Amino acid sequence: MFLDSKTPINAHGLELIIDAISQLGFKVVQAKIRDTHYEWSAENMASILASASREKQLTLRYVNPELNFEISQEIIWSEEELGGNNRAWIDTYTFATAYFWNSVETSETYSELLLAIGLELYNILNPTFGWIDFNFGIFTTHEDIESVKLPVLYWANFFGPRYVDKLGKARIESAPSWKVEQLADGGYLYVLSSGLGLSRYDVSSEKIKAIFGVEKVR
Repeated sequence: MFLDSKTPINAHGLELIIDAISQLGFKVVQAKIRDTHYEWSAENMASILASASREKQLTLRYVNPELNFEISQEIIWSEEELGGNNRAWIDTYTFATAYFWNSVETSETYSELLLAIGLELYNILNPTFGWIDFNFGIFTTHEDIESVKLPVLYWANFFGPRYVDKLGKARIESAPSWKVEQLADGGYLYVLSSGLGLSRYDVSSEKIKAIFGVEKVR
C-alpha cells in the first residue's frame, strides 16, 4: 500500500507500473475504470490508459502463470476523492493468503515476490511511506504520512527520505530486522521477518515498539 506519489500518475506513469510488474512474470488479464470493464490487449492498452488518466482511477488484475499467483491493483489519484492534491491510493493485493501459511518455504517464496513488487512500485512512485502486510485494517492515514507520523510498523515498511530524516539512519539500520536495505532515493526498506506468514526469522515486537516508539507492530 502506498498513499502518495512524488511521481505524477498519468498514462505514462501507469505504463511504467504495468511494465515493472510484467517484468516479474505477470500479465494483465483485466482492466476496470470506475464500473466499466475492458478487454486488455496490446492494441487497446493506450486507449485504456488514456481513459484512466481522465478518470484518475484504474483497477487491474494480473496473473503470473508460472507461479499460479494472481494479484489485483487499485490506483486512484483523484484530489476530489482523496482530499489532497498529493494523495494517491495504490493498493496491490492478493486473495491467495493460503500460500503464506502452506509452509515456511512457500511463504518465503511468495513473500519475496511481494517485496519485489513493492520495490518496483517504490522506485516508480517515490512515496513518503508504504507497507506490505495482511489486511488487518488500514492503520496509517494520509494525514499520518503528511505529518510524518508512524502509528504502526508492518511486516515490510518503505521509509521515504522524510521518514529517514525523522527516524534517523542509525535507528533504522541498527533496529532488529530480517532485512534492511537502503533505497535509491535515500529511503529504506525495513522488513521484520523472512515470511509474511510462516517464517524462519522473526524479531521481537516489544523491542521494535520500544526502538521506534510505536504502539502497534503488525
